Amino acid sequence: MRRLILMLLILASLSACAIVQTPQIARIALLAPFEGRYREIGYSAIYPARLALKEAGITHVELVAVDDGGTLKTAQERARALLLDESIKAVMILGYDSADSLVQESFGDMPMIIIGEWATQPINDHVFMLTNSQIPDLLSQSGRIDINDASNVDVPFVGGEIFGLVSYTELRPNLDDIQVITSGMLPPTDFVERLIASDIYVPVPNHLSLGVYDITNMLVQLIIDPTMTRQMVTEALRAVDYEGAIGRIRFDESGYWTDAPLYTYIYENNKLIITP
Repeated sequence: MRRLILMLLILASLSACAIVQTPQIARIALLAPFEGRYREIGYSAIYPARLALKEAGITHVELVAVDDGGTLKTAQERARALLLDESIKAVMILGYDSADSLVQESFGDMPMIIIGEWATQPINDHVFMLTNSQIPDLLSQSGRIDINDASNVDVPFVGGEIFGLVSYTELRPNLDDIQVITSGMLPPTDFVERLIASDIYVPVPNHLSLGVYDITNMLVQLIIDPTMTRQMVTEALRAVDYEGAIGRIRFDESGYWTDAPLYTYIYENNKLIITP
């Protein structure tokens, strides 16, 4: 009996030694449209985000991509669901419904980075905007316009993010006399090649894709310690000073990208090109 007890104690000791501590998982969420007429917005973001995580080589930070459902109501519901997952430390947002102030409210204390100009403003100090705050005043077309309506707008005009989508060019055969103003930067050739090679069915990146890549990299560095709370992530974002492919990323007191660039694009052979 004593021998049996001794053997059990030895086995228990060996089992304890064999336990491998796995790091706690931290997650970054991406809320954007992945269905319907705005699906390009989601798919042009998810692959750059995945590429950033892959190149970072950090296995305990994961991406959670969620479709906003195509309506304000469903976007709110999904925001509330993401809020309940304590492993999610921050969320990246693209699209009209996802960025709406009511959805921001549904996210509670979740740190949010809205990538692009989506006819909204930060409602509290948890919300950050990767765009130039001056853009709404520079547009001759409403910042929030249905893409089908946008295809019938009389030229000449100055438009925002929607007018820079590849899917917009498919709706409008004549793109003459259209200007697009954005803080989004067309990606360089080497990035496009890396992205296309990173997975199957990867769409050609648009003017917002490189920003998603940079923000993902930045967030990975901030939440590499999975014990970071959301409040700690928010505080880190207020003080962040990150040099990315799109330039220096900092946020001012109002939550906007400090010294954000302003790019004016036109179309040539159905493709965006930057004006001289």
